[in-house]
Amino acid sequence: MAALAPTNDVSVHSPFSQSHDVADNPRLQAAVLLIIVCLGTAMIMLLGFMFKDIGNEGSLTHDLLMKSLAWKRDQRLLSEAYRRAMNRTADPCADFEGFVCGTFDSSHVFQDMQSRALAEAGRQLAQTLVPAVEDNGVNLTAVQKAASLFQLCVRLPSLEDDAAPKLSALLRQLGLGWPPDPLPPGFVEETPAPTRTEAEALLFKLIALSLRWRLHTLFRCQVETERKPHGVLVLTVGISDELSEWLDARNELHRLETYNEALITVVAAFRWPGGRPQASSVVRSVASADRLLSALISNTSLWSGTHISAETWRQVTSRVAGRQVTPSVATSTLLTALEYFVLKMTDDAAVTAAWLVLRKLAPLSVNSSPDEVEALDARSGHCMNLINREMPLAVASAYARASDTAANTSTSAAANVVIHEVASKMAELLEASGRFRMAESVRTIQVIFLLPMEDEVVDALYESVPVADARRTLFGSLAQTTSTMAERRLAALGSRIDHLSLPLFARPLDSRLRYVESLHALLVPMAVLEPPVFRQTLTNSVNYGSFGRLIAEVVN
Repeated sequence: MAALAPTNDVSVHSPFSQSHDVADNPRLQAAVLLIIVCLGTAMIMLLGFMFKDIGNEGSLTHDLLMKSLAWKRDQRLLSEAYRRAMNRTADPCADFEGFVCGTFDSSHVFQDMQSRALAEAGRQLAQTLVPAVEDNGVNLTAVQKAASLFQLCVRLPSLEDDAAPKLSALLRQLGLGWPPDPLPPGFVEETPAPTRTEAEALLFKLIALSLRWRLHTLFRCQVETERKPHGVLVLTVGISDELSEWLDARNELHRLETYNEALITVVAAFRWPGGRPQASSVVRSVASADRLLSALISNTSLWSGTHISAETWRQVTSRVAGRQVTPSVATSTLLTALEYFVLKMTDDAAVTAAWLVLRKLAPLSVNSSPDEVEALDARSGHCMNLINREMPLAVASAYARASDTAANTSTSAAANVVIHEVASKMAELLEASGRFRMAESVRTIQVIFLLPMEDEVVDALYESVPVADARRTLFGSLAQTTSTMAERRLAALGSRIDHLSLPLFARPLDSRLRYVESLHALLVPMAVLEPPVFRQTLTNSVNYGSFGRLIAEVVN
């Protein structure tokens, strides 16, 4: 009977025994593996669907990805331009149009929707740059300029001239060809022609670069016949050495001094509400601005203190204009010259001089009507905003030059003296320009981030700021701000460094990994703005400007 009794051995049905059976059963193993694979596939598909819209064309992330990719593609060119040249990053054409020419009507720029003018621009550019590359093969800076200019044009609809392939081959031999080899992640070589808006922006950038790098024969202008009575000019690209109806204006300018012909091209390329007389007046004002720039920089006595009397201002303008300046001088004309003078600033001394001059421009408008005074004050304020925008670069320029001196100093004691002098000068410039406002100070911090700053410089700069409130504002912690202020501060990081990034007319592949890497590289340093951990934020390889808005979106 005992043998016939049912067995109550719990090990038969225990989980341990079941798992032991699975280990010995190949079919169960295959089933479990299949379930795991299916779950993993489903998870991947779900994540892909969730991230589907992140990189769609036209979205904020897509735009920032393109900026980042363009920046990474030309990182070598950008770093050289920023560290060695410290050039102003404003687009001269856009600023000239916005602050001097008035509202720009882009419908008059191109006559055809096929961008044939751009194709001609690329052809002529290639012809211009071939001898430059051949003659300057050992001059890396000159060749890099040629390469970056050509890369701007290479996305144009057609480049049929033999010069374009020849230039491309030359640049490839020098390691500066297009497309880059190897291709950066997410780059697609076969891309559609740029849209009309992209084409216009591209041509303006080309004009700006030709102006900056003195390629005098690159662009020309001529008057559109049917619109001539209204003073509306159309930008065309050709090989003529003349400015057509503007020959008399150019000759007048050449009687005064030898001048950059490309600048006159830019002046003549925009629509002038006042017609030809107004344009001619601005051409003369621009020439005066250059002479004013030279006079101010050479007269260092103007930099002492923060006050320029009306009499001193009249003496300066008298020397510039070559005639006696009376209180009834046309302030508008001088202000026009000053506006472009601001755009031409090339170092921190010029920035400071412009700030001092504009501070005391008001006495010239005492004989004007109230409406005119209000308009002039508005323009003067706009011009002052331009100067304030330049101040961080002026500070960075001062630091860069002095840091080179410190690096070449034989003893550490002498280097420390130079470092502290630089820090004091930076603090002085910052205080003089009134830049201790939260939104504005972030741009200065951003510029400082981009410099290879030593710990001693950070400490010296922090201690050199004379006002406690100003110091707290300049080096305030991100954690101490509200969500709105944090967004504003981070968005301010979309600084003028972005103007150096070359446009990339390409549809991205799956660049989400690159996006995550870039975002991580940005969030880590931006989370620590307090002075004790300031040295941890010096990430020189990061383009803070391109991702400022994205950080604000994620943080908030």
